[in-house]
Formats: sequence, structure tokens, C-alpha cells
Amino acid sequence: MTSILPSIQIAMIRYGMTTYLALGNIGNFLALLIFSNKNHRRNPCSVYLGVGSLFNILGINLGIIPLVYALDHPDPLPLSLSLCKWRQYALHAILMIDRILIVFACFDRFAVSSSRPSIRRWSNIKLARWSTIAIILFWFIICIHILVYQDIQHGSCGMFGTYSLIFSIYSIFIIGLIPPLLMLIFGILTMRNLKQIHTTQVHLHQRDRQFLAILAAEVIVYLTCTALNPVSIAYTTLTSNVPNKSTQRIQIESFISFFIRNFLIYIFHTTPFYIYFLASSSFRKECKILFFSWKRQRIIPTTTLH
Repeated sequence: MTSILPSIQIAMIRYGMTTYLALGNIGNFLALLIFSNKNHRRNPCSVYLGVGSLFNILGINLGIIPLVYALDHPDPLPLSLSLCKWRQYALHAILMIDRILIVFACFDRFAVSSSRPSIRRWSNIKLARWSTIAIILFWFIICIHILVYQDIQHGSCGMFGTYSLIFSIYSIFIIGLIPPLLMLIFGILTMRNLKQIHTTQVHLHQRDRQFLAILAAEVIVYLTCTALNPVSIAYTTLTSNVPNKSTQRIQIESFISFFIRNFLIYIFHTTPFYIYFLASSSFRKECKILFFSWKRQRIIPTTTLH
């Protein structure tokens, strides 16, 4: 059974992750267009989700294309130390930026749904723009350690020795625990606010309610896709020095690690547009408007030539 796991993994990359690549680029590009239009430019949540869509595009291309390319060609990452370092650095920073943008969007929904004016003031477009810039700069600075310690050893591009252990512990908390925990906290606080709204005079606009729906759906998908990630990282760290692992065990561990840390993770970065489309009637309406505006632009030049 285990002898076919490498073949299954290759098939999942060739067919599954290339599908992610196509759907992710199309969907995130459409989401970016919708959140960039004039109806959304003054909404703080649109800033976080729109910029998140842009970084999803960067992340899935930088993450998936090398995997697909390496199926039929020599993997370039173990052949160039600079490429090995810069690809991992950029990919980690980009994916972390997207995760933290979702956390800030959750905080924004908590703030906008609060009955207290002092908290509602935290939901504003100026803060959203400056926060987004700060998040981007912060993660590209914080991740510089990858440029220093990422290495090539034994024909493999990765993290080795003490740095591998430190990065694993960092990943468990910074990637696996803190973002979902913050999303859950702000989600629970937002639900509490929504219950209080029914007993107060606070009015929540329809657009804000729609953003609550799509963000709740996105958080559920995020938690589903990343729940096993810290477990996988912890297991890999604890068993990294186990001697004389059998070929069967190595294949099983490699496949499970790929499934949890690549195949599942990229679902989250591929699907936001489709989540928004299913969760929000307003978003579906704006998609129709976008489609018909494109259709008119294609028809008008043709008719004027006649």
C-alpha cells in the first residue's frame, strides 16, 4: 500500500494542485477587482480582504508552480542557494501576511458590531490602510531569518539542525495556534455583539452584515484546513532524530506531511472568492454586475465599427 503513496502524491500535485492554481488565480483576481471598486473603497474590511486576495495570488503561484515544475524537470531549488532562500522567505512572508489580514478583518467585524462607540471607532478606513502597510512591512522584516539560515544540504533545500527545531516551535505557535485562536476570539466576541444589537439602538448596515457572513465562512474554512498543521509540525519535530526509520514509515510520514502542509493549506488560499460567492448574496450580485460590465465593454466597440 505504501509503495503507491509517492505516485498518489505526484497525481495530487499534477492534477489537484494545478486545479488550485487555475481556480485560485481566477477567483482571487475576481475578488480583488470586486473589493477594489468604488462601492468597497470606504469599507475597512474590503481593504483587508482585497489585499489578502492579492497576496493569495502571489502565494499560490510562488508555492505551487515550483512543485508542479519539479514533476517533469530538475528541481531548481536545491541547485541555487539564493533561489532556495528567497523563495522560502517570500512564500512564508506572503502566506503569513494573508493570515494576519484575516485576523485584522475579524477584529474589524468585532469593532463595527460593537454597541460601544469607543470600540466602533477602531473600524475605519484610515486605520485599515495603515494596518495593512504595517502588516506587510512587519512580516517581510520578521522573516529575514529565513534568508540567513535556510540552506541546501544533501541535495535538499530546507532548514537543518538547531534552526529547524527553532523554526518548528515558531511555526507551531505563530502559524498553527495564534492566528486561529485570535480568529476564534474575535468571532465569539462578534457573535456576542450581534446578540446585544437586538437589544440596543445600534444599526448594522446590510453591507457589514454581508461581510460578517463571508468572513465567518472564510474562518471556518481556514480552521478546517489548518487544524492539523501544528500537530504535523510537532510530530515531525519530535521524530526528526529517530534512528533507522523504515522506508515504509518515511513514505507515510512524507505523504501525510505533504497532505497537511501543502494540499490542505493551499485550499484556503485558493477558495476565498468561491466562499464569498456562496456565503453572500450581495457578493453574487456584484459578480453579476462585473460580468455584465465586461460584456457591455466587449459589445460596444463591435457595434460602433458598423
